[in-house]
Amino acid sequence: KREKNYLQLEKIVKENDDLVNLDRRHLNLLSNFSFPVVCINKQKRDIYYNRFVSAGVEIRPMIAGNIQEQPFFRKYSTNEDPLPGVSILHENSFYCGNYPELTDDNLKTISHCLSN
Repeated sequence: KREKNYLQLEKIVKENDDLVNLDRRHLNLLSNFSFPVVCINKQKRDIYYNRFVSAGVEIRPMIAGNIQEQPFFRKYSTNEDPLPGVSILHENSFYCGNYPELTDDNLKTISHCLSN
């Protein structure tokens, strides 16, 4: 069910130039507990973030984002390394849940939020 949900939502992402289509060719099976939304820039991320929130869809930052941006990290470490890939995810992405109990209405809502 998670794979079916993911593939359905992925089709919408592939048609939307505001979003990054993630390369998953290395995966034989999809069982994602979430659906990642990676936008092409922070401005687009803010637009899509607000769409999801306005639609009542719970979202979360992409796992921890850039750990170097977290207050506890700065408390315990003075080192900071350039992490451009992580910074892009930190600034331009979030995820919503992908669980087997998502209804057709839930998927329609998420699909609408992802549409261009």
